[in-house]
Parts: sequence; structure tokens; C-alpha cells
Amino acid sequence: MKIKDMEIEDFKILIKQTIDESLENYFEDIDALTSKKYLKDIKNSRQEYLRNEVFSLEDIDV
Repeated sequence: MKIKDMEIEDFKILIKQTIDESLENYFEDIDALTSKKYLKDIKNSRQEYLRNEVFSLEDIDV
């Protein structure tokens, strides 16, 4: 469906859902970036990567 074919209310709902999703992602990012544990995990992951301690998806048994 094209936007030009939408009813006004459907368009409003689409815009609201898009904004709500964007805000939710934004606040999750803020929470993550202010978390000491998250930042420590990122630092450790980078160090593991530099030491070539990585796995491919094929190596992981799920």
C-alpha cells in the first residue's frame, strides 16, 4: 500500500508506531551506553577479536 492510498487515521497510526519504535530503540541505546557492564563487555569483546578468539556461526552449536 502506498502512503497516498492510506486513510488519515491509518497514516497517523503508522507515524505513531514509527516514532514509538524509534524512541524505544533510542532509550535502549542510552541505557546500554551508560551501563558499565555493557561497556566492559564491549571492551572484552574487542580484545578477544584482536586475539582472534572468535567463532563462526557454523562453530556454534545451537
